[in-house]
Amino acid sequence: MHHYPQPLPDGTVYTCPIHPEIRHAGPGVCPQCGRVLEPMLNGADVIGRPV
Repeated sequence: MHHYPQPLPDGTVYTCPIHPEIRHAGPGVCPQCGRVLEPMLNGADVIGRPV
């Protein structure tokens, strides 16, 4: 699991890095591939790709 430098805001949406169409309100796993969902920050995933 990733550790982020600051607390994530309430209501952060999480997405799958492989299936960006998967979005979930809170942490979880992708129903298509089982990967851990990563938080979307400012409309991008945690490595800066637009989603």
